[in-house]
Amino acid sequence: MKINFIAATLCLCALVSPAPAAAAAAAGQDQPKTQAAPPSAPEAEVKAAQAVQAATDAAAALKAAGVFVKKYPKSVIRPQVAQITTDKLAATQDAAARVTQGEEYLKIFSAPQEANLINPHLVRAYVDAKRYDDAYRVASVEAIEKFNNPVGPMLTLAITGVQLARQQNPKYVERSVQLGLKAIELIESDKKPAGVDAADWADYKTKWLPQVYQELGFLSLTTGNMADAKLKLGRAAALNTDDPQTYALLGYIADREYKKLAEEHKAAADAAKPELLAKAHEQMDKVIDTYARAVALAEGDARFEQLRTQLRQDLENYYKYRKGSAEGLQQLIDKYKKAKS
Repeated sequence: MKINFIAATLCLCALVSPAPAAAAAAAGQDQPKTQAAPPSAPEAEVKAAQAVQAATDAAAALKAAGVFVKKYPKSVIRPQVAQITTDKLAATQDAAARVTQGEEYLKIFSAPQEANLINPHLVRAYVDAKRYDDAYRVASVEAIEKFNNPVGPMLTLAITGVQLARQQNPKYVERSVQLGLKAIELIESDKKPAGVDAADWADYKTKWLPQVYQELGFLSLTTGNMADAKLKLGRAAALNTDDPQTYALLGYIADREYKKLAEEHKAAADAAKPELLAKAHEQMDKVIDTYARAVALAEGDARFEQLRTQLRQDLENYYKYRKGSAEGLQQLIDKYKKAKS
């Protein structure tokens, strides 16, 4: 199986980038409501803030927020109004509209701490709108760690950069790797930023961490760093045992290792051939087992049909070589189907 086949297949199956909780309303998820402005503020300011909260859409919220900031630029409840406005904007579904609204927000709320509320959502909006230069600009090295939630954008851009590289656009690879490794460090050390709620943090650990490992492992594979690819893909598999893409890539690495042993066996002196042949067969058995798992996990999912078909062909060829026939192959695949369920 050729690596370019894997690249072409897997790039169609990658998950979308992670949405922070405030943005997930666009996907229909329930959200915690932003608290109303504290009653300790003057009544006029409270009413102006409540107008922002009562806005039925992002455009109305921005208009009300503009009125509030113009009238009460030094209000003690300005941070709450900025957060309310951010939540309203994050719920907008259309990417182009989210970009426009996010940029308008920054004209109203210009303080650094206010920008750090909207920038995580603006990064995602830029990615969804395919404005990648803007996304990586907003998430610069100096800026991103000041975000209210830096982990979501780190994951988004790490995944995006590798997926673009699969489409022959390597422009953002270096920065994406930096962001992916930083996100891994924060998640695995359990350093939850204050702006990340518990539900998102759990989602980062269980859903997005294995995908980032898979993406970075794929990148190492395409650059020829097999040891690093094997390490990262192995970590991805340990975190998510049900992703056929990870096992397809691990199987490819195992197959490369088998073919290297086969070449060594072919070139070896007669005295060394039996030991090398045994090692080659042992490695082929690993390929068989890994491909069988990928085939089982891919079955029934239309996204992975092309991948499953190709792997099944290679799997059958190796299995028949080792066993003399295909008898027992389906039982091996079924074993991993049971594990999936």
